[in-house]
Amino acid sequence: MAAKPQIPYTGPGIPLKPVTGTVSILCHASPDAGFPKLREFLLKTESKLTIGLYDFTSKHILDSVEQALAGAKKLEITLDNPALNPTADQSDSDTVQALQGELGDSLSAAWALVRSNKDISRWIFPNAYHIKVAVRDSKVVWLSSGNWNNSNQPDIDPIDNPGVDDQKTARKSDRDWHVIIENGDLARNLEAFLAHDYDVASSVAGGGPGVLAAAPGEVIPASFQVEARALWHFFPPQPIEEEMTITPLLTRILASIRPPY
Repeated sequence: MAAKPQIPYTGPGIPLKPVTGTVSILCHASPDAGFPKLREFLLKTESKLTIGLYDFTSKHILDSVEQALAGAKKLEITLDNPALNPTADQSDSDTVQALQGELGDSLSAAWALVRSNKDISRWIFPNAYHIKVAVRDSKVVWLSSGNWNNSNQPDIDPIDNPGVDDQKTARKSDRDWHVIIENGDLARNLEAFLAHDYDVASSVAGGGPGVLAAAPGEVIPASFQVEARALWHFFPPQPIEEEMTITPLLTRILASIRPPY
């Protein structure tokens, strides 16, 4: 079989610009305050969300996105389609199908051009589109180490609304960091790169909405999850507002062993 052709990564034609000024940042972690603050970020959407994401399999986050975008608000999302997370409520394909049913023409969705996705005809990313960034209304950025999965963003609020199962849930959850940055210049800059990823992906055969119902990959064995035993200490969000310079970076990770696609 002929090898799937690679196409080069291109940017949107603008540089990633450092931003200097008084910036408001909300620093927080999961499972401590991840989902409550993500939900708050989503529900403040006025007109549009632009998202680049590796994995999105949590129903409570899906419900929050659908609620946040009710009323003809726009969603543009470029999504990877990795092996099914063992905590998933639905596959990435199911997530997009649900969004299509709820949002209709207000949704623009594409598979990231990852080589392992057999449904796309060309690839840019060798192993994964391992990004977790959302831009709200060209004003505010959500940036994280964690996906929109139950293991990364469990539906608990141990800071403001403690529950009896918080410790149990935390022990089987990932520890992830998140920042919400209020700065229009930074938001518009990152939004341009996300929008360009979508434009390129949607223009390639297999990247557009017509194949978003593809079956998910193999399930990650649940045995890979390690449950912590110590008592979990929950940290409240830490707001920061001060003069600073933020320099956005574009990173690339290449594996030394490539799958035979």
